[in-house]
Amino acid sequence: MKKSLLTLAVLAASGAAMAQSSVTLYGIVDASFGQTKTGVGAASVTKTVLNSGEYSTSRWGLKGSEDLGGGLKANFQLEAFLAADTGTGAATGGFDRLSVLGLSGAFGTVNFGRQYNPLNAMRGAANSNADSNMAITGPVAKSLGGAVPDYTLRIANSIGYTSQDFNGLTANVLVGLGEDKTTTSGASSITALTAVYKKGPLVVGFGYDNDKFAGAAVPSYTLTHTLVNAAYDFGPVRINGGYERANKDTTNATDTDVYAGLTMPVGSAAKVYLGYAKTKGDANGVKTDGNGFAITATYDLSKRTNLWAGWNKVQAQNAAGTTTQDDSRTMVGVRHFF
Repeated sequence: MKKSLLTLAVLAASGAAMAQSSVTLYGIVDASFGQTKTGVGAASVTKTVLNSGEYSTSRWGLKGSEDLGGGLKANFQLEAFLAADTGTGAATGGFDRLSVLGLSGAFGTVNFGRQYNPLNAMRGAANSNADSNMAITGPVAKSLGGAVPDYTLRIANSIGYTSQDFNGLTANVLVGLGEDKTTTSGASSITALTAVYKKGPLVVGFGYDNDKFAGAAVPSYTLTHTLVNAAYDFGPVRINGGYERANKDTTNATDTDVYAGLTMPVGSAAKVYLGYAKTKGDANGVKTDGNGFAITATYDLSKRTNLWAGWNKVQAQNAAGTTTQDDSRTMVGVRHFF
């Protein structure tokens, strides 16, 4: 009888503990068939391909939380790449998309590890083409090899803070520790912050990023990125637009990018997305110019599976007006969430 009571007590205690924590396996598998073209003139190459992640990057992950009491929770998320076309994973074999441990409560959320630059979520909130990999609006300069590289997307050795929602307004701050200081050079660092207002059909955001790279292997330099964007859902159509400016101090280089798009529901299961972007670069008087277009469509077969199709094209010209890049993709695919 005592053993039975002890067993029941242990099971009850175990059940209570398990009720306070949870772990979820999740992911996206995206496979598509189509044609890609890269290069200009005689140097161009056209391929027929079966690819993974052309619309949404294929991935899998684990995430969970534990209720610590008093409104405090411990949270984690581990996420890895997945190639649906070859069955391979990340080159490192690890969780190099995300590796985050944090605490959340009335104060907001604090995360530690390898995590996304907060400008990424802000950019995606007012992006066209469902913020997919077919989009060219975020910004097109990244595809065109503009005068200034894009901000660092995932930041290792970082500490991030997300505020509570203040009547639609949230703030994010992230600091990345370079950990590469030597006797002859300082440490690299990344500081990024965003403020996003989201209320009903309206989204408005502001973001700033400062990337300092130490000079152990190359001369030290600093990149800065400033982003302002917005979107509004009118019901029959959702419109979005944004402006980005990026600078690199050592080459006196500047990129300016503008983009716009719209989303149109077609019935209850389909959507069509249009996007356009234009960029101008200037590095010590050497100018570049580029633009890009994208059109995509999705059709829901269920809540977790949809079909998609898309076409995009990016072009770049140098100061003389000579085309230096002319790339395009035409793809059809299927995407499943689990």
